[in-house]
Amino acid sequence: MDWFNQRQRAGLETPRYAPLALAQLENQLKALKDAGAAYLFIDTAPSIGSVNAELFAAADVILIPLNPTPTDLRALVKGLPVIKQSGKPFFFMLARVRPNLRNNDGIAMALDALGLVLPDRMHERVIYAESFAHGKTAFEIDPKGIAASELRNIWKALKERILESKKTRKTEREKVA
Repeated sequence: MDWFNQRQRAGLETPRYAPLALAQLENQLKALKDAGAAYLFIDTAPSIGSVNAELFAAADVILIPLNPTPTDLRALVKGLPVIKQSGKPFFFMLARVRPNLRNNDGIAMALDALGLVLPDRMHERVIYAESFAHGKTAFEIDPKGIAASELRNIWKALKERILESKKTRKTEREKVA
């Protein structure tokens, strides 16, 4: 919310922010769709399992950003059953990756056994902290920089997965009908 507030103070109108109440989630999601929202991203804490289960039920795809650390892996072990129970496709994205850290590839291989890991990684970069502090994105601060390139590649891979998921669901509905 702080990031969004910074953007508003700077006169930036996108992306839009819509608070969601779990009790009215279905109606709010419909209203967002009717208003023309093409994508909805819900950022949740990994530790609120029962809330996440309801959010996962409404999701097309679940993206799990994960720092390549033992702490994040332990947290994932707790949350993974809820993610798997949702029946939704899910993907891992390695975030805050530090160059030359031996854990990076080992963790990516371990995660690949659980689900698909997006091919691009979000590395630990000063620009991410700076952009957050100013309510901006790496695209706005340095559109041709390496951080913007990382994000573009991550979005491209994620968007492909979203479209694949939609096609699969459409095919499944047609088989039932």
